This record gives sequence, C-alpha cells and structure tokens, in this order.
Amino acid sequence: MSPLEWLKLPEARAIEDLDGDKTVCAHARIIKSKGFLRLLYSDFYDHMRIAGGYDEEGVFVEVGSGGGFIKEILPNTVTSDVVLHDGIDEVLSAESMPFKNGSVNGIFVLNCFHHFSQPAVVLGEFERVLVNGGTVVIIEPANTWWGRLVYTFLHHEPFDPSGDGHCQRPVASQPPMLRFLGSCLSETGRRYPGSSSRWKSNR
Repeated sequence: MSPLEWLKLPEARAIEDLDGDKTVCAHARIIKSKGFLRLLYSDFYDHMRIAGGYDEEGVFVEVGSGGGFIKEILPNTVTSDVVLHDGIDEVLSAESMPFKNGSVNGIFVLNCFHHFSQPAVVLGEFERVLVNGGTVVIIEPANTWWGRLVYTFLHHEPFDPSGDGHCQRPVASQPPMLRFLGSCLSETGRRYPGSSSRWKSNR
C-alpha cells in the first residue's frame, strides 16, 4: 500500500471515480460521521450565514455543494453541483448560471473555487445574478507552507500556487470582484490556516 493510500480513510479507499455521484455520497457519509469534520463544516456554514447576511426570505445559492449539509444549517439555500446526486437542487456550471440578472441575494462557495478553470468568468457570472448589495462568501484552503506541502505531495489534484494561465484578462479589465478576491486571499492566506473572502455587489 502506498503512503497516500495508507493515509486515506478506509471508507475512501474503494473510491475510483473521484467525480462520480457515488463518490459524493461517500464524502457526505464521511463528513457527517466524523465529529471533527461535521463541526468544521457547521462552523463554515455559520460563517457563511453571518458574512452572507442570510435570511429565509432571500435567494441564496451554494455553488459546488458536493457532500455538504448546508440545508441543515441554512435550510432555504439552493444547492448546486456539476453532477446530480442526493441533496442537489440544481445541476449547473458556475460559468453559466440559470438565474436571472439581479435575482440572487447571496452566493456561498466552500472549498471549490480552486476547481474553476475560468475564475474571471465565474466571478463575472456571480456579479450578473447578484442583487445590488448581494454578497459572495468564498472559503478556500490557504496557500501556507503546510498547505503547499500537502497539496504538492499528498493531494490528487494539480497544484499551481501562482495561478498563472487561469485568468487571461489583464488586471484592469477583470471584474472588480476578482481584483478584490485576489488581494483579500493573498492577505488572509498569510494570517490564517484557511482563507475566507466576503464581497458585496454594488452594481
């Protein structure tokens, strides 16, 4: 058994298709059954509730819901993913969201922003669907020395801390949200074990 396999939870060793619906369901069971992970996710959702100005009258969307359980904490959140599985309301691409202009009060993104190949397009789409004063809350792993070690040697996904090549537009023509996010994440990444950014639309 390889060191990477040895480090995996027993429940995860049989997973082959990392993007399949069975994998998402397995992740959901792991998150809910492990006390620390459940507490961590609950804390993330509570942070989203506060920072995102959540209320049950508004329209709030979680992008890349995966195996999470946000509806247990924020019950009227619209969950979404790129594949259909249990607990998902909308199958969508963050680059082309099925919501009208100015119709969403808040967007929550937990640990999936780094999966977007065109972050500028995604953030532009967030701006399009948000109401004036709407909020995006993004929680991402931080690019710390420990994080770089884990993501380089113990993680299945490619790791590019520079992000070069993912945003083809010059900084001046990027959405204001993208310029704000870049500066905020670079600063919080130096201070905290995880990075979180809150952005408010003022279109």
